[in-house]
Amino acid sequence: MKIKSILFIVFIGLTSLSLPAQEKLTILTRQEKAQAIETICVRLNRFYVFPDIAKQMEAHIKSKLAAGAFEKTDDAAAFADAVTQELRAVSHDKHLGLFFGPNPDLQPRQDLALRRILNRIDLEESNYGLDRVEILPGNVGYLSIR
Repeated sequence: MKIKSILFIVFIGLTSLSLPAQEKLTILTRQEKAQAIETICVRLNRFYVFPDIAKQMEAHIKSKLAAGAFEKTDDAAAFADAVTQELRAVSHDKHLGLFFGPNPDLQPRQDLALRRILNRIDLEESNYGLDRVEILPGNVGYLSIR
């Protein structure tokens, strides 16, 4: 009986943790998707390290849009994930990705300055990722970077 009570309490605890507040879905129109793809292509061509791969990604993602690959994807976060998968299929670059969130360019300057200050404090508190520095026997340097 005691084991059943404990299991019931654990079950209730776990289910209450898995009930987060519902997030508001952002629904994208066909025009917004096309505009997003166009902006992505412009930025890829301007900033991506390999210009030839950027052109290939542009051609691929525009052909997918024209073929209707994103028609059933109305949620902005799901759209970002789908576009990321398509871009990675061409570039094989796991560092490349899209995320849905507020546009940092539209935030007030004070917010950006505060965020930079807080990030710097976090870096300083973590010693810029250097967890441990030692000189081991045989004059071997040891850096533990976290």
